[in-house]
Amino acid sequence: MLKSLWIKFLALLLAVSLIALSSAFFLRELMIKDFRDYLEGEIEDRVYWVMADIERTYEKHSKLEKNTIAEDAVWALMLGLEIKIKDTDGNVVMDTEKAVSALSPLIKRRIMAVSNFTEKENPDAFQPYPLFLKGKEIGTLEVRFLHTGKESIFIKQSNRFLLLSLFALGGLAIILSIIFSRKLTNPIKRLVSAAKAVSEGNMKSRVKISDKDEIGKLSETFNLMAKNLEIQESLRKKLISNVAHELRTPISAMRGEIEGMVDGLITTDKEQLKSLYEETGRLKNILDDIDELSQAQ
Repeated sequence: MLKSLWIKFLALLLAVSLIALSSAFFLRELMIKDFRDYLEGEIEDRVYWVMADIERTYEKHSKLEKNTIAEDAVWALMLGLEIKIKDTDGNVVMDTEKAVSALSPLIKRRIMAVSNFTEKENPDAFQPYPLFLKGKEIGTLEVRFLHTGKESIFIKQSNRFLLLSLFALGGLAIILSIIFSRKLTNPIKRLVSAAKAVSEGNMKSRVKISDKDEIGKLSETFNLMAKNLEIQESLRKKLISNVAHELRTPISAMRGEIEGMVDGLITTDKEQLKSLYEETGRLKNILDDIDELSQAQ
């Protein structure tokens, strides 16, 4: 019974720990989702920055001026965007590759070092954003988002941290579950042992009280019960001893008189029979007193 109770406590604590650890995975998914939503919003903002600057340039020069929009293409690359700028006829006026090729070798190396512009072009990856000025379409900005690897690094680090936390906290949860389950069942085990001793006749058995919780109060009540049982057992033995002593006197007197009558030493007359009758009355009185005492208890 105790083993099964200990196992139940252990299973309960482990289940609570497992639920707590599982919530970490749920929170991680929420954090990753929020992080990706943040990145998407950040990228959209960057696209709108580039669009606003291209539209400003068009307003200033009344056309898509190549040198100026080349600067926009380099700036977009620094923001993690590969772009193509097309006019209203669909002709490519400027793209990231042309803008980077026009840079000096030193500047080109620096820009390529901080960007991820090494991937092969995938036409399907470009997303079109129409350019407008005063309600009139002036061209199209096509954008391809360059993955810098920061997102994957963040996710990888968070997975590693979560895994280490899972092992550390999981191991700690198991150890604490074992300790607390034993702490909960040990007082019950002592109480069962003491109750078994009392049932076998050891009225001096007591339970050590270590806490003031419900089990501690139960142990205190058990100790009080055992003390009362010990007192009652002592009174019972004393009562039996006194009763035996009181019964021995009239029985001995009656036995002596009857033996004398059998041996012919005492005549069987009215006086002797009256004496025997008086002794039986004493026995009856003693038995009546015992009966009243048992009813009073």
